[in-house]
Order: sequence, then C-alpha cells, then structure tokens
Amino acid sequence: MKYKLLSFAMLAALGLSGCYTTPVVVDTPGPGGTVIWVPVMDPFPNPDVWTTGDRVRSALNAGMGSAASRINVYVDANGVAFLSGYVTTNADRERARAIAQGTVGVRTVNYSQLRTG
Repeated sequence: MKYKLLSFAMLAALGLSGCYTTPVVVDTPGPGGTVIWVPVMDPFPNPDVWTTGDRVRSALNAGMGSAASRINVYVDANGVAFLSGYVTTNADRERARAIAQGTVGVRTVNYSQLRTG
C-alpha cells in the first residue's frame, strides 16, 4: 500500500504544472508513519501579482476571519514570516502560526511578537 501511494504521488507530481508540494503523513503498518510529498494546485499561480506576504495575509483572513485583523505580516527574502500584533487567545496565536507555516513560500514562522490580549 505504501508503494502504491508513493507511486501515485510521483505520477501526480509529473502530471501537474503550476503546483507546489506539501508533506502528508500516511499511516503504515508498524511503528511510525511515512511522509510523502503530495502535489497541490497553487491557489495564487501568478507570482508577479501575489507576494508571499499577500498569501499569508489572505490565508490568515480566510482561516481566522476578523481575528486576523490585528495581525501584521512581513515575509523576508528567505521565506521567514514574521507575525506581530495582537490576538485574543493563545489558541488564536497558535492557529495564526500554523496557517502562516502552511502558506506557499513560507519556510519558517517567527511569531514571538504576536501577543495575546
């Protein structure tokens, strides 16, 4: 089963253009799981129009609604997303970090300046 999923992922990667990949953990028999990279269509395929910061901001708005209105976003040239500002709860803080981390072009997230209150 593991090899079928892996071969499917490889064939899908060859057949799709304008995509990026995301890691997916697949449960396998025995200890641990297997990580495969699954191609995903880029929701913002034109890099000239959307910067990585725009993608993070859009993802935060879509995933958090009005709770994202007090979050500032900056993404440097190395793909480090810096989140600052205020959220209501620690759960919102962690959700913002997770959303930013899952955004195309973001390598790591620094959210030390994202405060609750």
